[in-house]
Amino acid sequence: MLQKGPADQLNLIHKLMTNEFTAYCSHYYQLKMLFLKRQDRLKNLLDNAPFYSGQISLSEIDAIVSYYREAQAAKAKMDKTLADMKEAERDILMFMRHFDIPPARCYTAKYPANWSTRYGPTKMTRFLLTRSKTCNRSRLPPIL
Repeated sequence: MLQKGPADQLNLIHKLMTNEFTAYCSHYYQLKMLFLKRQDRLKNLLDNAPFYSGQISLSEIDAIVSYYREAQAAKAKMDKTLADMKEAERDILMFMRHFDIPPARCYTAKYPANWSTRYGPTKMTRFLLTRSKTCNRSRLPPIL
Protein backbone atom coordinates (compact mmCIF):
# COMPACT_ATOMS: atom_id res chain seq x y z
CA MET A 1 0.00 0.00 0.00
CA LEU A 2 1.30 3.43 -0.94
CA GLN A 3 2.04 5.91 1.81
CA LYS A 4 -0.03 9.04 1.45
CA GLY A 5 1.73 12.35 1.88
CA PRO A 6 0.50 15.54 3.55
CA ALA A 7 -0.85 16.90 0.25
CA ASP A 8 -2.98 13.78 -0.27
CA GLN A 9 -4.29 14.04 3.28
CA LEU A 10 -5.18 17.70 2.76
CA ASN A 11 -7.00 16.82 -0.47
CA LEU A 12 -8.95 14.12 1.37
CA ILE A 13 -9.85 16.54 4.21
CA HIS A 14 -10.87 19.14 1.62
CA LYS A 15 -13.08 16.60 -0.18
CA LEU A 16 -14.73 15.55 3.09
CA MET A 17 -15.37 19.17 4.05
CA THR A 18 -16.73 19.92 0.59
CA ASN A 19 -19.10 16.98 0.78
CA GLU A 20 -20.24 18.01 4.24
CA PHE A 21 -20.88 21.60 3.20
CA THR A 22 -22.69 20.36 0.09
CA ALA A 23 -24.86 18.18 2.33
CA TYR A 24 -25.73 21.19 4.52
CA CYS A 25 -26.64 23.26 1.47
CA SER A 26 -28.58 20.41 -0.18
CA HIS A 27 -30.60 19.93 2.99
CA TYR A 28 -31.40 23.64 3.06
CA TYR A 29 -32.35 23.55 -0.62
CA GLN A 30 -34.72 20.61 -0.08
CA LEU A 31 -36.34 22.37 2.87
CA LYS A 32 -36.71 25.57 0.83
CA MET A 33 -38.44 23.69 -2.02
CA LEU A 34 -40.73 21.91 0.48
CA PHE A 35 -41.54 25.23 2.16
CA LEU A 36 -42.47 26.82 -1.17
CA LYS A 37 -44.79 23.89 -1.99
CA ARG A 38 -46.43 24.05 1.42
CA GLN A 39 -46.79 27.82 1.18
CA ASP A 40 -48.52 27.47 -2.21
CA ARG A 41 -50.81 24.77 -0.81
CA LEU A 42 -51.83 26.96 2.12
CA LYS A 43 -52.41 29.94 -0.16
CA ASN A 44 -54.58 27.78 -2.43
CA LEU A 45 -56.57 26.49 0.56
CA LEU A 46 -57.13 30.00 1.89
CA ASP A 47 -58.02 31.43 -1.52
CA ASN A 48 -60.66 28.72 -2.03
CA ALA A 49 -61.96 28.55 1.53
CA PRO A 50 -65.71 28.22 1.87
CA PHE A 51 -67.46 30.71 4.11
CA TYR A 52 -70.44 30.34 6.33
CA SER A 53 -73.29 32.15 4.64
CA GLY A 54 -76.31 31.04 6.56
CA GLN A 55 -76.15 27.30 5.85
CA ILE A 56 -78.49 25.34 8.08
CA SER A 57 -77.45 21.83 7.12
CA LEU A 58 -75.09 20.38 9.69
CA SER A 59 -73.22 18.45 6.99
CA GLU A 60 -72.51 21.70 5.11
CA ILE A 61 -71.24 23.33 8.31
CA ASP A 62 -69.13 20.24 9.04
CA ALA A 63 -67.61 20.52 5.56
CA ILE A 64 -66.64 24.16 6.25
CA VAL A 65 -65.11 23.24 9.62
CA SER A 66 -63.27 20.30 8.07
CA TYR A 67 -61.86 22.56 5.35
CA TYR A 68 -60.54 25.01 7.95
CA ARG A 69 -59.02 22.16 9.96
CA GLU A 70 -57.21 21.09 6.79
CA ALA A 71 -55.94 24.66 6.32
CA GLN A 72 -54.76 24.73 9.95
CA ALA A 73 -52.86 21.47 9.44
CA ALA A 74 -51.28 22.85 6.26
CA LYS A 75 -50.24 26.00 8.16
CA ALA A 76 -48.69 23.91 10.95
CA LYS A 77 -46.68 21.89 8.40
CA MET A 78 -45.53 25.07 6.68
CA ASP A 79 -44.49 26.61 10.02
CA LYS A 80 -42.55 23.46 10.97
CA THR A 81 -40.75 23.49 7.63
CA LEU A 82 -39.89 27.17 8.10
CA ALA A 83 -38.45 26.42 11.56
CA ASP A 84 -36.39 23.56 10.08
CA MET A 85 -35.18 25.90 7.33
CA LYS A 86 -34.07 28.51 9.87
CA GLU A 87 -32.20 25.84 11.84
CA ALA A 88 -30.46 24.63 8.66
CA GLU A 89 -29.63 28.23 7.79
CA ARG A 90 -28.05 28.74 11.23
CA ASP A 91 -26.00 25.56 10.76
CA ILE A 92 -24.74 26.73 7.37
CA LEU A 93 -23.83 30.19 8.64
CA MET A 94 -22.07 28.69 11.66
CA PHE A 95 -20.14 26.37 9.32
CA MET A 96 -19.20 29.33 7.11
CA ARG A 97 -18.07 31.43 10.06
CA HIS A 98 -15.99 28.56 11.44
CA PHE A 99 -14.14 28.07 8.15
CA ASP A 100 -13.98 31.80 7.35
CA ILE A 101 -16.01 31.40 4.17
CA PRO A 102 -16.73 35.02 3.21
CA PRO A 103 -20.25 36.46 2.91
CA ALA A 104 -21.79 37.93 -0.24
CA ARG A 105 -20.04 35.45 -2.48
CA CYS A 106 -21.66 33.24 -5.03
CA TYR A 107 -21.46 29.48 -4.48
CA THR A 108 -23.15 27.20 -6.98
CA ALA A 109 -24.56 23.70 -6.88
CA LYS A 110 -26.31 21.49 -9.43
CA TYR A 111 -29.62 19.82 -8.69
CA PRO A 112 -31.99 17.59 -10.67
CA ALA A 113 -33.79 19.09 -13.66
CA ASN A 114 -30.74 21.23 -14.50
CA TRP A 115 -31.29 23.68 -11.70
CA SER A 116 -28.29 25.71 -10.78
CA THR A 117 -28.56 27.23 -7.37
CA ARG A 118 -26.70 30.20 -5.99
CA TYR A 119 -25.95 30.33 -2.31
CA GLY A 120 -24.65 33.36 -0.56
CA PRO A 121 -24.79 34.69 2.95
CA THR A 122 -25.56 38.35 3.38
CA LYS A 123 -23.47 39.80 6.18
CA MET A 124 -23.41 36.34 7.80
CA THR A 125 -26.86 36.80 9.31
CA ARG A 126 -29.06 35.39 6.54
CA PHE A 127 -28.51 32.76 3.90
CA LEU A 128 -29.73 33.51 0.39
CA LEU A 129 -30.75 30.77 -1.99
CA THR A 130 -31.74 31.67 -5.53
CA ARG A 131 -32.28 29.78 -8.74
CA SER A 132 -30.16 30.96 -11.62
CA LYS A 133 -28.47 29.71 -14.77
CA THR A 134 -25.22 31.49 -14.05
CA CYS A 135 -23.56 32.91 -11.02
CA ASN A 136 -23.78 36.66 -11.33
CA ARG A 137 -22.22 38.49 -8.39
CA SER A 138 -23.76 41.78 -9.47
CA ARG A 139 -27.22 40.34 -8.73
CA LEU A 140 -26.38 39.44 -5.15
CA PRO A 141 -28.15 41.70 -2.68
CA PRO A 142 -26.06 44.44 -1.11
CA ILE A 143 -24.43 43.70 2.20
CA LEU A 144 -26.57 45.40 4.80
